[in-house]
Amino acid sequence: MAWYGKDAIDFELESGSASIARLSVSGRPLLAKPALKTGEIPFLEVVLVAEGRKIRLCPHGVRVVSSGLGPRSPRVGQPQAHGAEMWDPAAEGAPSPTSTGHPRGSCRCSQERVHAVEVEFNECVTVPSASPASGVCAVPGVPTASQAPRDVDLSGAASGRQAGLQTWPVSGRYWLDLSDDGTFSWGLVLANGAGAAVREILYPRLGPVRLPGTPDLLYPHHAGEKVHDVPASLSSDRYLGFGRAQSVPTSYGYAREINYCGLASMTWMDLTDGDIGLYVASYDPSFPVTGLRVETGGPRDPWVALAFRKYVDIEPGGAYEANPVVWRVHSGDWHEAAMEYRGWFDRVVEQEEQPADLAREVVITTHYQFRRHEGITHRFADIPALFDRDRAEFRSRHFFIAGWNHLGFDSHYPDYNPDLELGTPLKLYEGVRYVQESGGFTTFYINSRIMDQHSEYLPSLGERWLLRDEKGEPIPERYGPAETVVLCPSCPEWRSYLEEFAVWMCQAYGARGIYFDQLGSATPLPCYASHAHSPVQGSSGFNMAYVDLIERTTRRLRELRPDAFLMIENCGDIYSSRVFANVAWNGERYDEFFNLYKFTFPEHTLINMVNPRNVEDPALQEELFYRDLDRAFVLGSIFWVEADHFETRVRDARVRSRMLRSLKDAIRVREAAAPYLAGARFMDDLGLRIPAGLKASRWKGTRDELVLVVNRGKRADLVVTVTAPTKAEVETDEPEPGARAPSPTVEVYRTDSGACGWQREVIRAGDYGWLFPVPAAEYSVFRWDVDGKGEE
Repeated sequence: MAWYGKDAIDFELESGSASIARLSVSGRPLLAKPALKTGEIPFLEVVLVAEGRKIRLCPHGVRVVSSGLGPRSPRVGQPQAHGAEMWDPAAEGAPSPTSTGHPRGSCRCSQERVHAVEVEFNECVTVPSASPASGVCAVPGVPTASQAPRDVDLSGAASGRQAGLQTWPVSGRYWLDLSDDGTFSWGLVLANGAGAAVREILYPRLGPVRLPGTPDLLYPHHAGEKVHDVPASLSSDRYLGFGRAQSVPTSYGYAREINYCGLASMTWMDLTDGDIGLYVASYDPSFPVTGLRVETGGPRDPWVALAFRKYVDIEPGGAYEANPVVWRVHSGDWHEAAMEYRGWFDRVVEQEEQPADLAREVVITTHYQFRRHEGITHRFADIPALFDRDRAEFRSRHFFIAGWNHLGFDSHYPDYNPDLELGTPLKLYEGVRYVQESGGFTTFYINSRIMDQHSEYLPSLGERWLLRDEKGEPIPERYGPAETVVLCPSCPEWRSYLEEFAVWMCQAYGARGIYFDQLGSATPLPCYASHAHSPVQGSSGFNMAYVDLIERTTRRLRELRPDAFLMIENCGDIYSSRVFANVAWNGERYDEFFNLYKFTFPEHTLINMVNPRNVEDPALQEELFYRDLDRAFVLGSIFWVEADHFETRVRDARVRSRMLRSLKDAIRVREAAAPYLAGARFMDDLGLRIPAGLKASRWKGTRDELVLVVNRGKRADLVVTVTAPTKAEVETDEPEPGARAPSPTVEVYRTDSGACGWQREVIRAGDYGWLFPVPAAEYSVFRWDVDGKGEE
């Protein structure tokens, strides 16, 4: 894989809106406008909130004020999100627009290639059609507090909009810089002269992209998705019914949008057909709530557009400058795009160290069955026996307990006190002490998001803590029979309660770990409640409030015991950089691709569920179990095991025996590899040739390299080819002809589910690298010296 530089890129702007109308790379068309109604997908969309209603706006009277190689025109002052001076374009001495009004990257302006464009607009106009996916509708005729919009006739305007639409005094400037390395960098400033607050900005809307065939979208829904054939997928019943991550019909086709940080784990996407691809990313070190939007015309008009929605607070009279959004075009697949995003992220966020012994953990045994809506299965007095069983059967020392709280799992949150029908607080303490004295440790479950709608604390505490939408209404959520409402993490009082519950579980009951459920999984939302918001003021501090919770809780826990840690449900880059592990649970059979997150953040520990699914078809149940187990193995994940599920969900004793045998084999092989995987970098399949019938991953540490292999069919005739450990492995996903090993042979140590201990082998080189014969065992690991030293 390689990036295309500036000289390979040609583009043309649309004269009416100054969005990119066409883009080609090395003569190959990439972007082209579809047959849409004018203004149906505005390049920049601004959302005002007036009297609890959202009003969609887009720029009107757009003009190019500079283009070419020169610097952008100066701006007065530095606009801030709140309380800045009104920005006056006329006061800036802006240069005149170009004569053509649509600069082309392929043309010459004064014999110089255009790679910088700046555009201004003095007002915005209501968007004439609504997109259900945005959650916004155009509301004509809503007056602002200080100035009503004026009606204008736009029938002859360059924008081509309908007559009689209303304009609003929201002005601004946006620009594009194309750097020598081929990076498109978009910037934006807005000044809000209206009498209502600007709450959302959707910009820039990339596209529409037309790639041949059926390209893949790499999309950071939880730990990642690889969505094949986006136009067909987003229009399918399975995506239209995909809960909070669903797609929705629009006037032009279909759209899907999820929010960061939580439901979306990172702020980048990549669209690739394997030959050419487009990387888009939001580089915003303030990490606000951000929507990652995908739009398409559907199978009949198979274009794809990508965009970011920023939730902001631009009050009347205020101004705002956006952090950059970047696009880059690349050859090959997505791996370099992941490294590009990680390179930016490392410049703004540090990775926090976790207790060293946790790097060798392989399995966590979880217990949600203490108390649920269905009843009581275990009591606190059972903890010693449960731990002994887990240790004997699954070699687990990590005991996870949920459903311990008042009325049990998903009930009566946030009353995190021990349920008296399960035993006294002393019995709970004694159970945890037994685990610790037996060489284990305990993690307690706490839900960090919701309050039971039937809680007696809702009228008092809940009213102070509720997250509210732009209408001032709470956000209801239902989980099975549990009816709940969302609490605002930016509310300092609620965040303090969560922190102190966690500290109390460690101090009073001896917990080592705390699991904050939903923290990295459920939808982040802006909050318009009247309570105080911290550490970020305003409506969009959801993400940084959870970062504050993680940092403060970790600090206080480690004052009690230095080996304490936090875990969260699912993952989010700014959260996961500060916690021990992330429970990336196995969802429905969509397009899960956990390799995406793991490759981008290889040091972030994933925990994957390896339990029998609750499905009726026994053949499907077994198939899904092996799929989940095999994926967890090659990802180097910790296995999440609920022992009770093997008894309650698997009816056939022979099937249960096969499942347990595979799980125990995988645990044993992973334990052998754990000391070498600790600190090693997950390389995914880079530099590997993997034949059909196998799954494999490559890992690179400071001293050792490893390959983890799953051979579900136990075939004895398969070979994995490993290229030399060179820089080319990272830059391309295909071994290069002639990229041989540095020596004809290499000394390798192998362990597998059919062997005892590590076996020494000498591996020989082939045309593309070393040839690793895979044993006829379900799970195997190869390791060798990182320098590839071997016999001549």
